[in-house]
Amino acid sequence: ARCASLSTAASPDSPRPPTDRLYLVVAVRESCYLKYIDCTTASSESGAVDPHLYPLICEESNPNQSQTQCCPNVTNVSLNENEWDQHVSFTPLYLNVSPDGRYLLVSTNHSMHYCYALGSSTRIGVYNGMTCNDYSKPRTCWYGSGSGSRYFLANNELGDIVVYSLSDTGQQQVLGSRHKGVVKEIRYNPRTHGVVATSNCAQKHVVQVFKKRI
Repeated sequence: ARCASLSTAASPDSPRPPTDRLYLVVAVRESCYLKYIDCTTASSESGAVDPHLYPLICEESNPNQSQTQCCPNVTNVSLNENEWDQHVSFTPLYLNVSPDGRYLLVSTNHSMHYCYALGSSTRIGVYNGMTCNDYSKPRTCWYGSGSGSRYFLANNELGDIVVYSLSDTGQQQVLGSRHKGVVKEIRYNPRTHGVVATSNCAQKHVVQVFKKRI
């Protein structure tokens, strides 16, 4: 899960979180909705967020009723393109908000990455070329900072770091050589434009640093 300041506008046809708020985005298994938890209006007097204010599991048969009556501080945003579609097609395993706050990258158990406009069900793209299942631990990393984040990196079960472009749903390239173990984490340094990746191999922790620009 990730926290983000959203800059989306509310729409009567597609419920979205209001503007200028701090949200925690949560994915729940066996649900076709992402939970946008308003951390601004539900803070205690000390400034700490009270976890008891956030019942995440609501009755999904009537999403509008669950938002207003059961979870007043939670906005349900569908992972499906149509609001009426409540079919659960995949399980989100990793969420990653773009540095400019415009996109939400959702990595799933169906060997797909879905990119959404943050705070809405609008899909920017669907990206394959990875291998993943219910027990996988996908990791993604946005490449670039601010509005220049047009690429993202992702691991796979083969030990590769794959480079994707938001404008091209096809697999772009593999960064560096294949790791002998599964990549556990990927990080981008905006100052040096370098990428750091960690993996485990034969009970050894391996760190690779890539200085090549994409």
